[in-house]
Amino acid sequence: MPPGGGDRQRPGTDQQHAGPAGAAVRGTAPAVARAVARAGPPRPGPGPHPAGRRVLVTRAARAPEPPDRAAPEPPERTGPVDRTDLTRGPVLRRTLAYALPVAVTNLLQQTYLLVDTAVVGHLLGRPGMAAVGVSQGLVYVLSAGSFGIGGAFAIRLGQLKGAGRDTRATLRALALSTVAWALVCLVLTLGLAGPALAAMGAEGQLADDARRFLTTLGCGLVAVFALGSVTAVHAGRGDSRTAMLLLASSNVLNAALVWLFVGPLGLGLEGAALATIAASGLAAVVGLRGLTRTRGRPDARADVGGVRAELRAGLSLGAPITAQHLVIALGATLLLGIVTTSGTAVLAGVTVVVRLETFAALAFIALASGLSATVAQNAGAGQPDRIRTALTGCVRLTAGLGVVVSAVLVLCRDLVATLFVADPAVAEVISRYVAITYPFFTCYLLMVVVHGYLTGLGRTAVPLVCTVLSFAVVRLPLSAVWSDRYGLDGLIWAVVVGWVVGLAYTVLAVLPGGRRPGRPRGPDRRPLAVEAREATPA
Repeated sequence: MPPGGGDRQRPGTDQQHAGPAGAAVRGTAPAVARAVARAGPPRPGPGPHPAGRRVLVTRAARAPEPPDRAAPEPPERTGPVDRTDLTRGPVLRRTLAYALPVAVTNLLQQTYLLVDTAVVGHLLGRPGMAAVGVSQGLVYVLSAGSFGIGGAFAIRLGQLKGAGRDTRATLRALALSTVAWALVCLVLTLGLAGPALAAMGAEGQLADDARRFLTTLGCGLVAVFALGSVTAVHAGRGDSRTAMLLLASSNVLNAALVWLFVGPLGLGLEGAALATIAASGLAAVVGLRGLTRTRGRPDARADVGGVRAELRAGLSLGAPITAQHLVIALGATLLLGIVTTSGTAVLAGVTVVVRLETFAALAFIALASGLSATVAQNAGAGQPDRIRTALTGCVRLTAGLGVVVSAVLVLCRDLVATLFVADPAVAEVISRYVAITYPFFTCYLLMVVVHGYLTGLGRTAVPLVCTVLSFAVVRLPLSAVWSDRYGLDGLIWAVVVGWVVGLAYTVLAVLPGGRRPGRPRGPDRRPLAVEAREATPA
């Protein structure tokens, strides 16, 4: 059946037996002719054609259509385009359309962080900033589990959407995982916040302020994680636009509430935490209502076996994502200690460069998310050709744009440095860092985008191994050794070597001989496309 619906005639079969109503009733009474003419196009007859083809008949007569008077084929009716369906249409264009809202979301998130920092800094001063700063590492560690849960079930929902499978068990597993991890984080925060801060060297008033911030935030992490899970559902279904609107509204509301709670209401650091909880909770409620309105309220009956299978699938996909974030958090802490030994100018310069890298890579991180969603849906649908087309197009686009971005930053490195700082020593560090690393920046961008492809296939262990290899095994030891021997240049070249090693491992992971694209496995280890065909009624 065509997309527009209706029983369309096949060219060269039905139409060669059908004629206009006037020809079919030639020689009959005029009244009958007029009645048949008003009846419209002829209808298929009840019996099969001797040659296996249907014959169009009228009640008045049966007459073959003269070859030169065949009725034109009716125009195909097309319904509204489903922008969340990434298995149809121009694959690269659909991927970019998905990635654009993700890029906007990432940009808004970075802007919100700057606004939040400015509000806390102006209203609470240095003590408040220090308390929030020392807490961020622990908050990131607690959120790593939520990142893994959201990423895993977004992949799973994308694969199931492409395969045309039911997702109720997956949604229940996502809800259970979100609530369970929020409870675990609450227990950890209430019981271990103090000892963890002491282990980080925080003491006195700083430790007390940070502990109050953490315990307040920990009591409402279920709202923060719920928003992440709701946006993961939209992202997995291909609706990055709704996910963007939810996160953007949450960020704007959060910034306003931080000013209200910390400023006029005078709630201090607890107010900053409450603002995050309230904004996330409200956005999560709006997102849940939108899901139930557009998709319908899910059936209350739970398939316990299906939920267990989806929990196992989510764990196998999400555990590597969580571990990858933990490796990054721990590695960044260790790297900070190495950089600190090089002096305050180097520390300030590296801090600026890290933020510069974040902004320079925003669009490519969004492209990786779009590629992951496209691959997940087409993998579930069993369309490896579209997956290869998406991967090839995204790699070429990344390589071309990456070279342009790198060249612009290298040529304008002195100007970029002076935009961030006025200290000549810090500006020199930034300029030197950009001059050495950004000719190889495309290696990092390609690695990020290809990781999106692997994640969409469900091969989340590959990015984890790549992170451990390039960051923990290569970059950290080289940074420690080369910074002592070669100073700033040694610290910078360790970054380049880490990128090159990471890209080399990633390329090896996607070379022929690995898992074929378009064949992700479900909880019972069978291809999703096969499960979908077996579940479809004949």
